[in-house]
Amino acid sequence: MTFNKCIILILFLIVVGCCKFYENKYVSDPEDLHKIIPQYMYKQVNMNGHKYVFFVDSTHPYSYTISIPLKELKRKRYKSVTGKCEVYLFSLPSYINLVFEIRRNDNIIFWNSLSCDTVIKSILKWQEAEFFNQIPNVDTLLDNDIFKFYLWSVKYNPCYIGKMELIFR
Repeated sequence: MTFNKCIILILFLIVVGCCKFYENKYVSDPEDLHKIIPQYMYKQVNMNGHKYVFFVDSTHPYSYTISIPLKELKRKRYKSVTGKCEVYLFSLPSYINLVFEIRRNDNIIFWNSLSCDTVIKSILKWQEAEFFNQIPNVDTLLDNDIFKFYLWSVKYNPCYIGKMELIFR
């Protein structure tokens, strides 16, 4: 295994291990994770009840990612998934997208995004953004397929991100 693949595997195991698992919900909170994830994945901000945040900006266009292998789910036949997170936008339009994807062997087999601008209409305050997706071809998914939820700064604009959730139904 190459060095890069080893690093990616280690980071993946850290990220999966950092989620709080419920029956059908996976929660990642920077307040809990800042002690165990790499420092480039979060910032200390001390603002409005958020001491630590995930983020995107001009040098980090992709946020911390919730990554859940299908084999980790209690039920294998969920029909839909909702990604939720707290966001703090600095400008509108923000060009910040909520992204849901499914990967198989490092290949993206499903990808969908929603602009935060469609659900958030104001700036400089914490707000909840939510993104609903039907899970495509649920009967053809494999145990090693990985569900991912993250934010993407399309034009490298900054955004702070609080608690993130991935909810299966």
